Amino acid sequence: SRGTLQAEADPLLPTDRLVQSYLQRHYQKATAKRTPSAAEREDQKKSRLFGIDASSQTNRASRMGRKSTLLNDAYRFALAQYELLRTQEASQQDDVDHPPLTEEHSIHLVDQMLAKEDEQERKRTREAAQAAQEWRKQQKASKAAASKANIETKEPAPALEEGPSSSTTTQAQSQAQTETSLPSILHSKPRTIRAMNIWASRLSAVPYSRWTIGATVALDHWIAADVLGMSEETWEALLQGGGDVDDGDDMSLLPRGRDIIAVRGSLFPETVLDTSLDNGDLEATSAEEQEEEELDETEQSIDELLASLGGDFDFGGDSTSSSLWASEDNKKKAGNVDQDIGTLVEELQTWRAKNIKLAYAQWDETAKKEFNTWMVEYISVLTTETDGDVDLEKTRERLLSAPPVSRDESDAFWDKVRDQTSAEIFLHGLLEKGVPAAQDGVVKKQYQTFLGLPYEVQLQKLVDLGTLRPLYDEYISETDRVTFMARYGETLLEGTMVEHLLKDPNGPISADELGPEYGTDFASKGDRFRIEMLPYGSDEFDVPRSERARMLFRAWNTHKAGRASYEEHMFKQGKLGLEYSNETKKERDKRKRKERNEED
Repeated sequence: SRGTLQAEADPLLPTDRLVQSYLQRHYQKATAKRTPSAAEREDQKKSRLFGIDASSQTNRASRMGRKSTLLNDAYRFALAQYELLRTQEASQQDDVDHPPLTEEHSIHLVDQMLAKEDEQERKRTREAAQAAQEWRKQQKASKAAASKANIETKEPAPALEEGPSSSTTTQAQSQAQTETSLPSILHSKPRTIRAMNIWASRLSAVPYSRWTIGATVALDHWIAADVLGMSEETWEALLQGGGDVDDGDDMSLLPRGRDIIAVRGSLFPETVLDTSLDNGDLEATSAEEQEEEELDETEQSIDELLASLGGDFDFGGDSTSSSLWASEDNKKKAGNVDQDIGTLVEELQTWRAKNIKLAYAQWDETAKKEFNTWMVEYISVLTTETDGDVDLEKTRERLLSAPPVSRDESDAFWDKVRDQTSAEIFLHGLLEKGVPAAQDGVVKKQYQTFLGLPYEVQLQKLVDLGTLRPLYDEYISETDRVTFMARYGETLLEGTMVEHLLKDPNGPISADELGPEYGTDFASKGDRFRIEMLPYGSDEFDVPRSERARMLFRAWNTHKAGRASYEEHMFKQGKLGLEYSNETKKERDKRKRKERNEED
């Protein structure tokens, strides 16, 4: 009957409607802030032409298949919203004058509550990671001091006097020794300590470089849940890559991934893989070489798949390098100027200190001439002929306007904004202190301008600043700067208006006028070209072959995350060991038959 069908169509749980509402808001938000791709615009055109509106449902299903973490977020939000609505409903029955809580208002309240929980979790995991790293530093310092003093740690301890307090004293000493030999994050956690000992024994049995994916993921999962106290939802999102494909990856999860790695390296130093052959670990090196060979085969397979999608995809060599900065000349020059830049930056701090005591305008002519000579050398080291003329007066003003900063002070500041979690902690302290009273008028105005921005903008500015440290930190070597630009230069340039050479039958430039660096694949005899200003990256970003390539990499990421989850489950079930077996299927079947015969 119609009533039965209506009952079957109703949500089975009271939270189902809230989950659907969350998903609808998510897709509306993602669609509103993302420009449709060429393929999506083509689908929309066909839908309008034929009167079919199935593309959105198809895309939605594919997105759900790629990112199951979205459902976890939806149910987490729905449960919190349902609990809040039920609580407000109960309080309204007790207080008739209490205004009812609308669903829209509850969405805002739950957003704030979950954001606060995530922020507290980020701070908690960062504090635990810092405590583990500090403990490891103390252990290294104690070991170095003991080795320097030639202390024999194996000497027997002096015998305790017999008496009623001897047992109590022994227990107290044992407890004190245990607490100093363990990081503070493990105190009062006996189960976690026992688990750590089990993991340590596994690392002693098989080198970490030979572990299976399931074993390594299980170790990181244990660190995330038991040591750092992360929620299972956070771990699952971190394993899946974070965020949704429509929003981009959730970069706020990257700091928590680094925290896991930091704690793993502090608790188990043997998991920090090093290219040097410490302790003659030839087996580990062999395993690493085998892993590199497997990685090369995987990348070769991806290249073949990309080639089958159409278009020219060149992933040869370093796939993360930008052709604009990754030239051998740039690398060679960077290596030559590193030492010069280090000396010049140290001298710059001396000039800045001099400018604070006495402004440049009041210097004598000898000091001005000496500084200008130094500045010309500084500019010549940092610039090239293609940079054009440099305004010496403005450069001098910019160089001397900043206060002197030592290398340690610079590292301490950049460490506070190295990721989102560090930037949040730094920003909270900055907001609590307010504008320093000792600052001059210009710096004070800059403080007031920054503190007057919305919190989200303040945090994003600090995160962006930390991300671009290689471009802003004066103490960064030129080699590191060139490496950063080679890796991310094209990303930073994306959207910037630059000159593009485009094929045009009526263009003023012939193929003969182009240099040999363009190659015959790009310019054939008889072709003509023109130069046009276009946003950098627009000629490749929105074309169908690039979209198919991105879809392939997303599928590859989903495959890796699924394999990690599957192998972790197999490892916990005891069906996968610490290292992969080299025996063939035929040998494995023969061994199992032999084991069954022995049991019979």
